[in-house]
Amino acid sequence: MTTLSKLPERAYGRLEAAVEQLGATYGQSAGSWVIDGNTTEDAARAILKQIDECEFDIRSPLSGEYADDPTPEELIRNSARAANVDVEITDDEDDVATIDELAGRFLDRYNLAFEDEVARSARAVLGSFDDEP
Repeated sequence: MTTLSKLPERAYGRLEAAVEQLGATYGQSAGSWVIDGNTTEDAARAILKQIDECEFDIRSPLSGEYADDPTPEELIRNSARAANVDVEITDDEDDVATIDELAGRFLDRYNLAFEDEVARSARAVLGSFDDEP
């Protein structure tokens, strides 16, 4: 089994793609819970304004705030299984740096998908599918 930081380029590429896909999937799923049938048009407009002004707050799914939040190592293990990559994660300095890099990629895709889903849902409440609040 190869350590995370020593993965061959092709295996790392598959792992990286799986991490990004997982981030997008988690983000879209979490974003779908923000707006529901009880959301008013005023609230939807306020959310779209926050998004437009880059002031919309997105809770990190890797914060450890909740017991079921995945750790960065768990998300990498899950992604490795999905990508069929056999990898060992160690406490080695290089592995820790690689975990941080992959966790950052996960969060980037998570945040983008979360915000996109919330904006889509807010526009649906307003009966509008354009980008204007």
